[in-house]
Amino acid sequence: MSPAGPIQSFRGLGALVLHDADRNRAVLERTLDQLGLGVTLLEPGIEAVPRELLKDAGILFVDADLGALPPLADSATPPIVAVIGHETPSRLLRVVEIAASAFLIKPLRAQGVFSAIFVAVNGHRRLVGLQDQLGAMASRHAARRHVIKAVITVMQRHGVDDEEAFRMLRRESMARRITVEEFSQQLVESREERGRRLMGSG
Repeated sequence: MSPAGPIQSFRGLGALVLHDADRNRAVLERTLDQLGLGVTLLEPGIEAVPRELLKDAGILFVDADLGALPPLADSATPPIVAVIGHETPSRLLRVVEIAASAFLIKPLRAQGVFSAIFVAVNGHRRLVGLQDQLGAMASRHAARRHVIKAVITVMQRHGVDDEEAFRMLRRESMARRITVEEFSQQLVESREERGRRLMGSG
């Protein structure tokens, strides 16, 4: 399922800012405050951003010009906006490496910050939605594989055709109050376990 329409108001969103204490950070902090975001400053040089902060944050601003950055590409990491001084290949590569969804160019101004937040948050949200869809598709594919194997097992065991085998699986799954896919997986795993035991005893 695709996410609902884009988020357009970010008031109350938590923002982490990993940036040197300079004019750019002051502009960013002031602008975020005016937009209604709660700002938490992170000092450069930290080895890792605390996971509880990442979990609670709605967006992370990172100064990509810093000499060393903590690891950021993590499933718990919120959308990232990189702040860079120059559009050089090395800086842009850092933007890619930290999986930033948007970037801002120094010197920072209030103009452009909202756009970067909008693009980062909604782009990240869309990406997460697509990843969830892919995960669901993979799960359904695995479930179908189990059902096919279970149908074949029932056909061989009871001498019935595929339609009757599926009806038998469905009746048994309903009696156990589980889905056909869940029962099929249990049946297949039980058969495979018996096969492994037989092979081991040989």
